[in-house]
Formats: sequence, C-alpha cells, structure tokens
Amino acid sequence: MVDHLAAANWMFSLVNSDGESEQPDMPEPVPRPVRAGTAAEPPSSSAPESPELLPAPHELSSFFR
Repeated sequence: MVDHLAAANWMFSLVNSDGESEQPDMPEPVPRPVRAGTAAEPPSSSAPESPELLPAPHELSSFFR
C-alpha cells in the first residue's frame, strides 16, 4: 500500500510540471508491519471469557447530556 501523502505529492508534481521535463517515478509501496487481529491473521476461534455488558438506556442517554 502506498502512502496517500506520497501518492498525492507524486500527482501534484506530475500535474504541475511542464511537459518537457522528466516525469517523476511513481512512489514505491511502503512495507507495513502486520498487527495482531487483522485480516492477515486468522481470527481466534475461542469465545471471550466474559461478554461485555451493554449500557442501560438511561446510562447511555445520561452520557450524551
């Protein structure tokens, strides 16, 4: 995956250069580390030990006041 900023800088320099100059090369992809729990790693099949409790409606409404 190419950084969006690098791609934007490349497009900006490409569009704003004169037609006679050498055109810049497209940016190279940046290697990214893989995080635990991402799509690259299969999800664990174990169920959570204690499910998270959802707030009660009155607790939720008091949060947004």
